[in-house]
Amino acid sequence: MLALVKWHDTSLPWHLSSTKGQPPSDKAWRRLASEVDLRLLAMFMVADRVDAPPGWRRNAPTVWFLGEAHRRGLVSDLRLDLLDHPSEISAGGALVREHEGAREVLVIRVRRDGYELPKGGIEWDELPSDAAVRETREEAGIETVLQVGRELAHVDYGVGEGPARHLKRVRYFLLESTGSVQLGPLPERTHERRWVGPETVRTIALVNEALRPLLVATLESSDAGN
Repeated sequence: MLALVKWHDTSLPWHLSSTKGQPPSDKAWRRLASEVDLRLLAMFMVADRVDAPPGWRRNAPTVWFLGEAHRRGLVSDLRLDLLDHPSEISAGGALVREHEGAREVLVIRVRRDGYELPKGGIEWDELPSDAAVRETREEAGIETVLQVGRELAHVDYGVGEGPARHLKRVRYFLLESTGSVQLGPLPERTHERRWVGPETVRTIALVNEALRPLLVATLESSDAGN
């Protein structure tokens, strides 16, 4: 246990050294392996980060360290992702407005195969709700100050291949503006933004069908847009 506590933050300085072109030597890895069980250390590192708002896979030093340990055959048969628990968590926003007596929600198109809600990663110093506001403003080109409301729901999906495959979760929050929503220039990676109402949202092409009940419920909710 003392060895695990001593070495569990090794990932940060070693990762920083690697990004500067000075990765830890083979000798350093051999010393580490002689002082602590690398399999236990890997689990300890993940456990130390697993309750962070973005999930442990959003911690770059930890992911780098485990990748190097796996490449060296030190933890080759160790699976650190649980199939029913997200290893990576993002946040997204459903911006709702009242327009001509009807509620509408803003969706964007980043990929060719359909529309989605703005979303993105949670930074280490952010609350998920703050990340939802930031990502919505960035991905949809919103210039208005947005206020965050209740959490709506989450959508889970698998990402990656082979041993790296894991569960990713996106937590969605209701967003609104105190005044008219002001749209700025369309962001570079966003191909289109569109306001959709209750009828259109039932038929519009989406990147993930799990979004549809969330969008429908958002527009039908009595507190949406108020």
